[in-house]
Amino acid sequence: MIFGVGSGRCGTKTLAKILGIPHEVVLMPWSFSATKYGKAMTTALQQGGAVGCYWLPHLERVWRSYPGTKIVCLQREREATCQSWIRHLYGRHSFVHETIWVDPDGSRHAESKFPDYDGVPVEQAAYRYYDDYYALAKQMESDHPEHFRIFDMHAVLNDPKSQKQMWRFVGRPKSKIRCGIRTNTLANPVANELNNRLMNAAYVSFVTGVNHDLDPEDLERVQELSQIVARQQGCGEHDVVAKINLTVKMR
Repeated sequence: MIFGVGSGRCGTKTLAKILGIPHEVVLMPWSFSATKYGKAMTTALQQGGAVGCYWLPHLERVWRSYPGTKIVCLQREREATCQSWIRHLYGRHSFVHETIWVDPDGSRHAESKFPDYDGVPVEQAAYRYYDDYYALAKQMESDHPEHFRIFDMHAVLNDPKSQKQMWRFVGRPKSKIRCGIRTNTLANPVANELNNRLMNAAYVSFVTGVNHDLDPEDLERVQELSQIVARQQGCGEHDVVAKINLTVKMR
């Protein structure tokens, strides 16, 4: 199998397209969950691997069962990566991305796919996360040089020679070279704020088991944001509101 990792905001979506493996199909929390790990590994076995930032702390477990697994880790410049995360998490008060699931016994879980930086502002946590992530990645590269390698994001995604080196590393030297693929559009702070408010409502609904009604102030802000997003995306406001209603009712 081939796994792709990286801090996020570093080209992992494009890497997934190059490798022919879906990106973040089954989200996992940073801390170990037998339920989520089992589901994620089942999917990974079916599709020949997996790509997602959250796999990094679980790779030693993967190697114990599948010792031949190759790991491609992308790294982007620190400042660019952290600023991208800060823009991406615009409007959030903490550096989290909830992964929610229900165990067979009915118990509900909501944990972050990032390490716990509770109480640390997003602007600081983004840099701590980057440093922690690549410190662990470099240790793995040192411990498993035949199975884990860090590649520069720009080189692998855009330079045919570098991408060919990546293919040789994973044992597929004759794979097609695909450079210049773009998957992410520019960050939209308005859309991000709207999405964050909706996801927070959905998160509360999931954890408590009770549909969460937005506070009047939040509801007014969501309606204002939906009008802006509708204009930006060239769609009707009712389309955005329909998405809002669906998201808030998620459990």
